[in-house]
Amino acid sequence: EVADIVEDLLVAARAAGGNLSVHPVPIDLSAVACGTLEILGEEFSCDKPAGVTALADPARLRQVIRNLATNAIRHGGKQRRVIIRTVEDQAVVEVRDDGAPIPSSLQGTMFEAYERTRYLSKARPESVGLGLTVAKSLAISMSGNLEYEHDGTESIFRLTLPIG
Repeated sequence: EVADIVEDLLVAARAAGGNLSVHPVPIDLSAVACGTLEILGEEFSCDKPAGVTALADPARLRQVIRNLATNAIRHGGKQRRVIIRTVEDQAVVEVRDDGAPIPSSLQGTMFEAYERTRYLSKARPESVGLGLTVAKSLAISMSGNLEYEHDGTESIFRLTLPIG
């Protein structure tokens, strides 16, 4: 976990300084996303559709997925799943959990550095508050985006990337 925190700090500093480099290549989105979850060793249901390719930097994509999954583990509900699909000209990864929604009053700042928006009093000490900031910065640097919504049942972090 310390190595992950250090990597997030480095990415945040590079992004703030305009020196963050990514090297997008066509990748099998299911293989990278589900493989990252397997390495974490936590319980996630991971959708594995064939033929979903994205244009992304594999190492940076793994970092985004790791940060979103870690966020769901620490702050979300017990039921966690990842859905992978295409929508029009975008490849989509949704990290979902059945936890309570992030209050709308906090959603405007949740992607800012050092914000811990969900269950602030229960934030774990190993949480620095950079995971969502780094994930959003990396998504944008790969010509994608990261958004949050709650559909009444699940919290959804939706990563969109160009199709590869």
